Amino acid sequence: MSENTDQSTPPTQAAPPKLDASPARITAGILSTVLGVWLLFCSGLVFLDVYASFTDTRAVAAILLVIALATLVLGIACMVLARDRRSGPALSLVGALTAAIIASLLVYNAYGLLVLVPALLLGLPSILLLLNETRNVVEARNA
Repeated sequence: MSENTDQSTPPTQAAPPKLDASPARITAGILSTVLGVWLLFCSGLVFLDVYASFTDTRAVAAILLVIALATLVLGIACMVLARDRRSGPALSLVGALTAAIIASLLVYNAYGLLVLVPALLLGLPSILLLLNETRNVVEARNA
């Protein structure tokens, strides 16, 4: 009978700590991405409406377009970086969402609730989720 004398076992490696994805960041990322797509659509409508003449509304539409792109990109980044516990991406998205709400207020006179309602319904919950999650991370870090 042959005995197996080779009892070498592979070295055990400590598994890296599992970081759970933050549900608040995923939810805020989804809401922000939807808001970014809606703002892109609305800024296209504004550009088509004021195409013939250069007015203040056209300048606001350009600002709305830039803010829509920033909201869309940061919303996607927030979903991708949901496991990251740093507050940088979340606070950047809070800034973009705040700018989106302000831009929707600027366009309100010309286009009514077309931009304002989605900005408020999607932007405010996202801001509150991200600020609450950032506050929890800072408290956990300081404890």
